Amino acid sequence: MAATYEPFDLDRRLRELNGNGAEDSHDLDELELQAEALARELASDRPPRVTQIVADDVTAEKLAGLLADQDGAAAVMSPEGGFFGNIGGRYGDIPSLETMLKGHACDDIRVNRQGRVGEMVPRPA
Repeated sequence: MAATYEPFDLDRRLRELNGNGAEDSHDLDELELQAEALARELASDRPPRVTQIVADDVTAEKLAGLLADQDGAAAVMSPEGGFFGNIGGRYGDIPSLETMLKGHACDDIRVNRQGRVGEMVPRPA
């Protein structure tokens, strides 16, 4: 059974395989096969996504999802202050500042809610 790697581990492993020198042609063939298998696994593990770095009218919950989708980087930019209404409690009685505070401090964001897929954003910005 082949080892399973996380996507970033696969990238690292593929770089290692491509950078290794082979002692003979058998080793080279084996390294090429391993590199091709890892490249296929990388391609199948990452669904295409639309890059969205800038958001405007977004809730704190959706912003956490955008950060997870965009490898931890996002910006909220707007000529108006609607976003502050969203995080200040527009859709509930309690302000929702945690995502912004963790993003400002680069603290990991971990979201696990009933009925939602869990999200982990290491060092959000």
